[in-house]
Amino acid sequence: MKKAEDLVSNDILSKDDTLSDTVDKTYNDILNREGGGVPGLSTGIPEVDKWTLGLEFGGLSIIAGRPGIGKTTSALSICKNISILNDKKVAFFSLEMKSQQVLSKLICLTGNLKTSNIAKGRLSDKEKEILDKSVNKIK
Repeated sequence: MKKAEDLVSNDILSKDDTLSDTVDKTYNDILNREGGGVPGLSTGIPEVDKWTLGLEFGGLSIIAGRPGIGKTTSALSICKNISILNDKKVAFFSLEMKSQQVLSKLICLTGNLKTSNIAKGRLSDKEKEILDKSVNKIK
């Protein structure tokens, strides 16, 4: 928990910051935006970026919905895209899956592998090569 707090502490308004300082910073950020792009972090999914304008730096994004509709896979896909497209570190918290389950999904997403093949242990030699590359990329 301490490590998570340390990661976000640099983006939180400190007691020493004044409203005027924050207004000036916000004003300058608005003026320095490049036209045509997504103002936040691109999710790598154009339709999502169209509606959200990307994810806000330092913000909390929650994906919610009914069970079994692909929330975890969608969230992992966005995290993977942010990490690759923006070269950013991403924190991922799951209240429903163990870390190995989450990583298994991420490995499949990264290598475009079928989760059923991994779950059943039925990987071709080519898929094993892709698996190795995916694991190394994630590390």
